[in-house]
Amino acid sequence: MRVLRQENAPQLEVKPAEPLFTLNYALVLVTQFAFGFSFSTFFILPKFLATELRSGADVIGHVSAIAGIASVLAVPFVGASIDRYGRRRFICAGALFQGAAAFGFIWVNKVGPLLYGLRIVHGLAFTFAFNAAATLVADITPPQRLGRSLGIFGASMLVTNGLAPYLLEPLAEMSGWTPVFSVAGLASLFALILSFFIDQPSAPAQKKEALHSTYRWSGVELMPILFSSAMAGSAFGTLLTFYQPFALEIGLSRVSNFFIGFTLTAILSRVFLGGLADRFGRRRISIIALFLYGCAVIAMAWLQAGMLFALGAFFGLAHGLFYPALNALAVEGIPLIARGRVMSYFNGAFSFGFSASVVWLGIAAERFGYPLVFILAGLLTYLAVFALWFSGNQRRRVAPVNP
Repeated sequence: MRVLRQENAPQLEVKPAEPLFTLNYALVLVTQFAFGFSFSTFFILPKFLATELRSGADVIGHVSAIAGIASVLAVPFVGASIDRYGRRRFICAGALFQGAAAFGFIWVNKVGPLLYGLRIVHGLAFTFAFNAAATLVADITPPQRLGRSLGIFGASMLVTNGLAPYLLEPLAEMSGWTPVFSVAGLASLFALILSFFIDQPSAPAQKKEALHSTYRWSGVELMPILFSSAMAGSAFGTLLTFYQPFALEIGLSRVSNFFIGFTLTAILSRVFLGGLADRFGRRRISIIALFLYGCAVIAMAWLQAGMLFALGAFFGLAHGLFYPALNALAVEGIPLIARGRVMSYFNGAFSFGFSASVVWLGIAAERFGYPLVFILAGLLTYLAVFALWFSGNQRRRVAPVNP
């Protein structure tokens, strides 16, 4: 992977005093909220698999992983295409795919090709919509406020991580899963309608910026960041996938309290602490947040009644700090013409970690129990802490080339 890193070239002609909350920025946030509500509905999919389809930990892991695998495999195509064809098209396509897959779950009554096929569509939908929207946010944000902007953007989806399970889990208990999947489908269709009204930087602006880029940068420089993203994805996937069957196993009936705690602190940290990375350093804040990440995942191994909300809140605090800080670190200095690729590889690494962990740790959970897998996932996160720490002074620079 080779992309252009912009060093002394001017960024988009945006005045520092320009307000962050423009109408277009707000429209992206609302669109992402609607898409996120649909996507977050499937955070309670492990409960559907465990209660309705009577699936074990290994099957739950495989079904959860297939979306991430599809997402990872699509990254090279999606990243280059977002840069070439524009952000808005992929936001529209992602919302359309997500809606179609959500409605398709109405007919899922067993573990089989339909279930796996719909999960593949879920993975593609997320890769399309989230990467394109995040890239667009980076495009329209003043560089010195990138961490805060990405944090608020992430919060627009994070709030749905708690809201969708909290509202739709009781609906599933009262009326079954068909209304749940229908609501998810309608939310995506709403996102699709909103996406047609989003504005984006013009293609001439991207070409003009590319002409000013004077440095070529190897993807080797990004490797510690991608590795850290993958390890965090492993922790995220392990916790969200296996805490539900673990909670049911120890006698808890309601699992959505975790998402409420997670969402509250993740949003609060992004809104009120989102500027920490811009102020004190994106790498430094990422290291601190990843350490907390590992602690939160390991703590789940000792889950007891009444602890789900607190553990969710702890994990949400870490996630709320980590994701925008590391994301901003990945794309800082990257010009418009290559930003979609970098953003896609960053999120693709997170999805890869998510998928790989739930497959092999699902097998481990089936044989050795859930507590062990939480401990293993937490320890993997500590590897990311060391990777970021030791790569801090190893930023690679090469000689300038003529454009």
